Amino acid sequence: NPVTGTIDHDFAPDVAHKFRIRAYSATAGYSDYSPEVESTPSDWPEAPSNLSATSTSTTAIHLEWTAPGGVVTDYTIQSSDNGSDWANLAVNVSNTSYDASGLTEGTLRYYRVLATNASGESAYSNVSSTRALFSAPTDPHVDWISGHQVALSWTDNSAIESAYHVEALIDDIWTPVAAVDAGCTTATVKGSFEPAAIYQFRVRAYCNSSYAYSEYLEITTDPAPLWPHAPSDIVATAVSATEIHLAWTDPADDADEYTIERSPDGVNWTVLAAEVDNQYIDDTSLTEGTLRYYRVLAFNAVGVSAYSQVTSAATMLTAPSQLSRESRSGHQTVLTWRDNSAAESTYEVEGLIDGSWTHLLTLSANTTRATIERTFEPNTNYEFRVRAYSYSAGYSDYALLADLATPDWPESPSDLAATASSATQIDLTWVDETVGNDSYALETSLDGSNWTVLATVGGTQRAYTHDGLTGGTLHYYRVCAVNAFGESGYSNVSVARTLTNVP
Repeated sequence: NPVTGTIDHDFAPDVAHKFRIRAYSATAGYSDYSPEVESTPSDWPEAPSNLSATSTSTTAIHLEWTAPGGVVTDYTIQSSDNGSDWANLAVNVSNTSYDASGLTEGTLRYYRVLATNASGESAYSNVSSTRALFSAPTDPHVDWISGHQVALSWTDNSAIESAYHVEALIDDIWTPVAAVDAGCTTATVKGSFEPAAIYQFRVRAYCNSSYAYSEYLEITTDPAPLWPHAPSDIVATAVSATEIHLAWTDPADDADEYTIERSPDGVNWTVLAAEVDNQYIDDTSLTEGTLRYYRVLAFNAVGVSAYSQVTSAATMLTAPSQLSRESRSGHQTVLTWRDNSAAESTYEVEGLIDGSWTHLLTLSANTTRATIERTFEPNTNYEFRVRAYSYSAGYSDYALLADLATPDWPESPSDLAATASSATQIDLTWVDETVGNDSYALETSLDGSNWTVLATVGGTQRAYTHDGLTGGTLHYYRVCAVNAFGESGYSNVSVARTLTNVP
């Protein structure tokens, strides 16, 4: 049966092209080729080039292209709304430009062009696409302006926008400053606006579905009124657990009064005080550890300034009280105090040792007792202090304890030596030049951290045997002396491992 086929390809004119055909089946594969056939196309035009599509309005797109070499009678222009399905837009066009009209705002169109002459049609040009413009906003207005914000308005002419984007000319650069929803015709732009200055803004429509913008509408203010400059050098200082003091510098052009705003997070602001005629104010009735942000506006008869810089402070923590000593010895002091804070994160314990305040302990919130383990010399004055701390408020004041001189408890034993003498026994010896000790307390540990009392021996004894042990086990030892005034500091720690059992 006769079979015909169409080959869609760019064939240059006046060039010989050869063709051949073969059959194919999935089971038998390919047949031999048919005899070749040669064909030389007529002298039709080459394809137009450099086709460009440019939006000129909400209803029109302008097309331009470069004429091909050779004889051209006219052009055919095709359009598509998806780049795949094409239809003739115009035929018999004699120029190398064309205005496509009758569109709706934001319409996307693809275009291509072919040239014709008496011999036939050329190949297609490149494809070019664009959208008809969105309907731009019109009728710009500056509704009002102050030192820290300006209100703009316009007429909404678009039916397909998703939002309006507002830009301001800042340091000669157009900078995004606001975005409002579709259908909205006003925007409030916040910033610092100097008196007597002129400001420029522009607004355009945006469509999410097409990622495209309308043309800009520019809005220029008149010279701003002579409102005050912004207050400067604002400082917030916590003065107690319930009060923060604010102070600032009056602007050079003077202000009649001030409004102070306060925020818990630096984002959401409320008025703390208005019509303030001083350059300071106290924020009272706060709770301890409360973090607050502050900013100030200046007013005069003309208007309101820009905001000052933002400053912040947290009220102080309530300090602990009633710091006292519960017990003490040559190797340990126990302190207690009253927890007065509801907002602390930790407690810090310090001691005046050898003339310097030294950090001793960091304890968790709500703690009221501290055990300080170190050597405390006899007949020596020690002082201690405790303060609360939180991440937002910092440190509270100190609670101070000036402890009286320690009693005449013994000096610490020295040169403690532990020696394994068998698989079950370790011998201990120590040195103590003190006369009159009542006893010695020996302690042991398996890890050097957790200690238990091993034995108490007489005040004249300087040796002890620890037996009943297991072969190959490690043991830590320390010893302190005891007299009528208490226990000494601990000796050095000595370590020994029992011998291994011989099979």
